[in-house]
Amino acid sequence: MLLQSKAGSEIVFCNVELFQVRNAQVHRQPDNEKNAQQHTELTPQDLFGQFTWRRALFGQVAYSAWQYSCVSDFFGRSIGIHAKGLPEDDLRAGQSLSGSLSSCTMEVIALQSGSSGNCVYVESGGVRLLFDAGISGRQAEERLAEHDKDIRDVDALIISHDHRDHTACMGVFHRKFGLPLFVTRPTFDYVSTRMKVGKVNDVRYFNAGETLVFDHVSVETFSTPHDAADGVVFVLDDSKHRFGLLTDLGHVFEPLPQMMPTLDAVFIESNYDIDMLEEGPYPAFLKERISGPHGHLSNEDAAYLLQSALPSKMKWACLAHLSDENNDPDVALRTHHEILGHNFPLKCADRRAATEILRLE
Repeated sequence: MLLQSKAGSEIVFCNVELFQVRNAQVHRQPDNEKNAQQHTELTPQDLFGQFTWRRALFGQVAYSAWQYSCVSDFFGRSIGIHAKGLPEDDLRAGQSLSGSLSSCTMEVIALQSGSSGNCVYVESGGVRLLFDAGISGRQAEERLAEHDKDIRDVDALIISHDHRDHTACMGVFHRKFGLPLFVTRPTFDYVSTRMKVGKVNDVRYFNAGETLVFDHVSVETFSTPHDAADGVVFVLDDSKHRFGLLTDLGHVFEPLPQMMPTLDAVFIESNYDIDMLEEGPYPAFLKERISGPHGHLSNEDAAYLLQSALPSKMKWACLAHLSDENNDPDVALRTHHEILGHNFPLKCADRRAATEILRLE
């Protein structure tokens, strides 16, 4: 498929799904590998210096033409590109953008994480995203304000799956703060039939496995085996950092082990301690659900998944979605340190409060 550059030149990509952009409008065209092979092969660095090339789902959002003449696979690896006649103005613009992106800091705040409610804020270079709405609007607004963040500046609310601890206030967030709602249709339909969502005027559906793009930030989505209607997890890429938001996983599934070494930081589910669950008060069916293939990861499961990233470029990992009854932050951290060693940079999200700002410089 062809991507029209800002000055009118064609960028032709092979073996990937691409888009043609004119005046910030997206039009799909058939791929033409035969024509692409006639062009000179260039690397991403040949065109835009260190600018990251990525595959993008543009959906209902408008983007500048030249800014997204770029692709990568799900794990951020460069894919071969073929280009013809890229103007020097576009090259200079790309190099300028590359420099500004290289100075971006990604900031992450878990406003709450656990079975009583989940909400995570991520910011990079002026793009502000909120994931899940399992806490009240007032809690979210006040906890962001404590970090000098205004929830009304958020660009999108993105929902991972239909469980109440992730969706209880998604309608409130949308109406009170004016946030467009990004969600898969099965998730939205399931929630709408079982909860009072209220009036929602701006719903933008995506399919699990697609990538959402907000300016320079891409949000890759991956289906999970968790017992939800259409659960997904996320990897955010701002062309400098890759951050994984991985909770409610069910079990360790492909491509999680391959994904981990590509991440600079991760929020990872570490839901229960095996002994605490077995000896705890939950009925047998609930214990089986939690520890089964469609439930949650244990502390050991999460630690061994993190171990698959070693040796790692990971700056930090934050343990998330800890059970109130079947886990404890000290127990979770001790288990991870026993498996990963005490030098592995670990943090733990709070089940009732916001974390500090976690940064990727």
